[in-house]
Amino acid sequence: MPRPSRLVVSCFILAFCSLNYEFLLAQMMAILGGHTVLFYCLTIGIYIFALGMGSIIGVEGLPEDRVQRRLYTVELLLCALGGGAPVWMIGIGAGLEALNNHVPPPIYVSLLPHAALVIAIGILSGMELPLLLRLAEIRGMKNLVTRLMAVDYFASFFGAISFPLFFFPTLGIVRAASMLAMFNLMAIALVVPLPTREWRFYVTASTLVLTLAMYVGSTSLGSWLSGML
Repeated sequence: MPRPSRLVVSCFILAFCSLNYEFLLAQMMAILGGHTVLFYCLTIGIYIFALGMGSIIGVEGLPEDRVQRRLYTVELLLCALGGGAPVWMIGIGAGLEALNNHVPPPIYVSLLPHAALVIAIGILSGMELPLLLRLAEIRGMKNLVTRLMAVDYFASFFGAISFPLFFFPTLGIVRAASMLAMFNLMAIALVVPLPTREWRFYVTASTLVLTLAMYVGSTSLGSWLSGML
């Protein structure tokens, strides 16, 4: 696949995943908190704020190798935090309850660590488009800038309709999270070289195996997580 096409496809996948992570986190917080409208609004508002924070992290003047390293790190962290969001969020809730003598803590206490996870994922997602635009600039593809911006918006639209129509009702929270993590790995493989003898290849392969295991074992994992609620 030509380099311009790779950047466009990668941009679409990353924007698609970003919005689905947003809805996944909102759904998880609504389930855990029991206040659907409140938690949806808070999650989406915090997430959009975090996207802005991530987008202003400077990439001007970065050489291609540093852009690739940063983009690779961002996607691995998103796989860990976003793909593992059901485990982290339920684990946080269970830990807070245990610290409070097995009594559910006040809603504002449980909201803080969940909001921190939303902010972390939002900042990482906000860093993606500027890094892709910098790659396009470095590779002499300035004509792609407008196209990448349009692709980002179109992918967000498809992400918005795919979560309520497919991911949540068909796959459930755990499988949806693991599939999004696999999409992140696919996107990074399109734009960052992963030679078979380089450490990044082994880390990516290991992460893929873990996400596949999470997807395959989603029924057992989902039952275990439900028992912790």
